[in-house]
Amino acid sequence: VHLWLGLSRDRLGNYERLACFDRTGAEVGDYTAISTALAAETRARAEAESRATAEAEARAAEAEARTEAEARATAEAEARAAEAEARAEAGARATAEAEARAAETEARERAEARIRELEERLRQN
Repeated sequence: VHLWLGLSRDRLGNYERLACFDRTGAEVGDYTAISTALAAETRARAEAESRATAEAEARAAEAEARTEAEARATAEAEARAAEAEARAEAGARATAEAEARAAETEARERAEARIRELEERLRQN
């Protein structure tokens, strides 16, 4: 394997530590640097996942808000249509009632005219 154990001065803590060296004398792996890099990578991954979760939640909230707005708009449109239909029905009822009153008035006037005509005939006889 050609690895040797030896002592190395830690860069951060400035203490001597056990280290592994290859045949060129280069240190193989620096536990402190590796663990620091691993911790940084773990933090970065957790932050990225947190951002992704927050973005997904924001998109879901936006979609829900859009759905609610569309539902409100649909309900408002249906309410306006129902109001227009109710106004049309009320107008039709009012027209029918006015026509019925006019027909009743006309029938009464004809009946009264006929009565007057008959009374006039009776007087002449």
